[in-house]
Amino acid sequence: KDLCKQKGASRVFRDYGVAVFPQLFRTQELSKVLQAFVAIPKEERWQTFKFGNLRVKRLTSHLPYAEPFSHLPLLGPSNELQALLSEALGADFELESALVITVEAGTGAQNAHTDTEALGSISVHIPLQPIDEHMAPLGFGLGTFRDEGLFDSIGETAREWTLVGETGMEARKRMAAGGWAERTEINLDWNQDQVDLFKNVEVQGIGRRGRITGFKSDAAEKLLGLRIGDEILGVSGMSFKNWMITKDALSELGEKSSVSVLRPPDRELISTPDLFIGAPLLLGDAVVYNSRTLHWGMANEAKQPRHALYLNFMCATFPRNLSPDRGAIRSATEQCLRARHLFRERLRRLKTGTETSVDHAASAHRA
Repeated sequence: KDLCKQKGASRVFRDYGVAVFPQLFRTQELSKVLQAFVAIPKEERWQTFKFGNLRVKRLTSHLPYAEPFSHLPLLGPSNELQALLSEALGADFELESALVITVEAGTGAQNAHTDTEALGSISVHIPLQPIDEHMAPLGFGLGTFRDEGLFDSIGETAREWTLVGETGMEARKRMAAGGWAERTEINLDWNQDQVDLFKNVEVQGIGRRGRITGFKSDAAEKLLGLRIGDEILGVSGMSFKNWMITKDALSELGEKSSVSVLRPPDRELISTPDLFIGAPLLLGDAVVYNSRTLHWGMANEAKQPRHALYLNFMCATFPRNLSPDRGAIRSATEQCLRARHLFRERLRRLKTGTETSVDHAASAHRA
């Protein structure tokens, strides 16, 4: 928020792919939207207006084109978002969808992901209640929208190795937030007594290598120079896999064994300089992000659902087969698609000035 106030939200968005507009929307209007949304019967909300399936049990419902939803200022009360959207997407940008994503209490966190592989799509995240870091905020890797291959690179690295005590999901988020880490190669010399101690080491086979997962004795942990998370590449010129097969026979030679090890850094030493957590947010705040930005929904540790309005925009030439909403559009009901069409038409009127965000009477008549 402070950076957006200093430099302007549009510049911050250009630089980082994420920006915060403090108090962009009227709190009274958003409160009415939330009240009306939760009053919609669940069958209608999650069936008639169901709009796709999101990761980790997020519930998605397109808004009906009815009061108070049909009066929503899609570009802000005074069209504050129009300049940013026009600059990023072109003056002929379109509304792709207007929906609410609900995260029930106790719902877990998502993995880091992008909404689309292509540039030209922007989402506006508008919480319908104040949220803090425990109420399923969004996490972002700032600037990640620039690197088309970053998502695949992060996935490959996380599959290969993680920091000690870190899950693959946590590793992906760490790297998305700029917390890249390199392993250090070290060499250990073992005598025969140390080789014999290796039977007290718990190892996970990783191809031709071996990853240390635990120790069965204090002596093995103290005397071998290994740590949990170390990956043994090879021993005395052999792969770890081949050494495990032949080590008993080699012990008769009585020679020292040279052990090549890759060691991950300590987890607490790795910083995440590009991490942005979209919390706390006040009612009326909005987070605008490039849809190719790596991001994730965090767990909802609160005792109540988190409801957030999403307005999704894209350039007129955006490839429809890459739209984040392509699956939702294919499976949506006719009534849902009709509401979507009316919201898209309303955006066109707002952009041309034939309707304003406060022209409630005209909007209700058209609905």
